[in-house]
Amino acid sequence: MNNGEIVGKIHNSMYQQMQKNGIAASVQGLMDLIPILFQDGRNPRPVS
Repeated sequence: MNNGEIVGKIHNSMYQQMQKNGIAASVQGLMDLIPILFQDGRNPRPVS
């Protein structure tokens, strides 16, 4: 999954939130993306 696909998925999540709730929270959009990143084999938490 490249950056363009990730941006598209975030956009889709925000759009769905707007349709469902009338408001979109950026935190919720990222939370929706975390399972997708784990499925893709990426680690969403950077290593310090």
